[in-house]
Amino acid sequence: QPEVVARHYTEAGNAARAVAYWQRAGEQALERSATREAAAHLAAALALTSRLPEAERARTELFLLLRRGMALQALRGFAASEVETTYARARTLIKNVQIDPVERFFVFYGLAGFYNTRAQYTLAREFSQELLRIAEETGHPALRLEAHWIAGMVAYHDADMDTAERHLAEARRPALWDAYQPGTLPNWFDPRVATLYFTALVEWHRGLPDQALKRVDQARTIGETVRHPFTEAWIHSLHTDLLMLRREWAALEEAADPFVALCEEQAFPFFLYWALGKRYLARCHCGGGPEDRAAVVETLAVVSQIGTLSDLPRGLARVAITFAEAGAVDEAEVPLRRALEITQTTDHKLTESLLLQARGCLLLARGAAGEAEDAFRQALRAGERAETLARTLQAGLRLAHLLHDQHRTDEARAVLAPLYARFTEGFETPDLREARALLDAMAEA
Repeated sequence: QPEVVARHYTEAGNAARAVAYWQRAGEQALERSATREAAAHLAAALALTSRLPEAERARTELFLLLRRGMALQALRGFAASEVETTYARARTLIKNVQIDPVERFFVFYGLAGFYNTRAQYTLAREFSQELLRIAEETGHPALRLEAHWIAGMVAYHDADMDTAERHLAEARRPALWDAYQPGTLPNWFDPRVATLYFTALVEWHRGLPDQALKRVDQARTIGETVRHPFTEAWIHSLHTDLLMLRREWAALEEAADPFVALCEEQAFPFFLYWALGKRYLARCHCGGGPEDRAAVVETLAVVSQIGTLSDLPRGLARVAITFAEAGAVDEAEVPLRRALEITQTTDHKLTESLLLQARGCLLLARGAAGEAEDAFRQALRAGERAETLARTLQAGLRLAHLLHDQHRTDEARAVLAPLYARFTEGFETPDLREARALLDAMAEA
């Protein structure tokens, strides 16, 4: 128990030995995903660095900051202000300290993750470019893998699907995966799983829902070999995200339960509240009532407090659509209003189509069919701009239903048929089954 020894050295005033043992205690806690313990032990070590000899002070502090940053990301979430403070301090230190490129790399890694999760994509892209530069300079295969998936993640959130696809394809190169050795870098989840996560999301948006779902099995195969709780959380998140995107609500409700249990057991708030939100959203679609609607709103309010803004507006828009289509029109106003507030101060091209669909659903529920039609047409155009065929289809479906209900069958068919024809797979997903059924109904009309 190195923390016990560390306390003795701290009380004895032996800073160097105390720091060494607090560091060891923190690293051991990280290895078993005890992030709360790790953060506390590493904070105790950092508090003593001012007493170290000047020659070793900065290098030791930097080492501790990077490890504590890892713990804080899992414990508080990627977008916590304490995470930004930790990595900003590390960035200041590397200006005056000669360090290993790997350590330098993970300073920018932490900052890229923070600003991406805060939906500040210009800054996130700048830091991801620095990661790519360091990775190419060193030729380190594991750093190249990490740099490319991070760059792919940022590009995905910024609705630059071509760039995202290019970086993620590079991150999936067999040579990089074969060279990757878990446990050799100061990271705390497997980058191959992260690569598959964003690959699957890009594939879903590109109209490849079946291919996207296959990535879950690939990720599970990796998870069985590394057996790391936070990597397991990423895999659960991927699976539940895809079920939500595919609108397979009963399967989502079932899949959310083990995800919630893992996050509660391991104290992963970043994932926990998303897992809870997905569970309550699924229940809303599976016969749930006002208590489930209230629970999903409360859960996403916590996500907002954590600072997770990259995905939050889309989550709120989905909730607004769910409420509006269930007839809870007044309740739908609250999440939609919050989503619009967030997008006024952050860049959310990937969210625009879904927000417009939510607005259209709300208008339609209030009887304003003309304004709803305008919103759905804008959502169509926004989906095309964001290079998301799947989201464009959803907008097209809503518009086609509205037009068909108004006996404007030719217009409805002109909207929906070309979108349906662009798909090459996924014909058993709810969206495409609904599209086929509507097209068939119009053919018989």
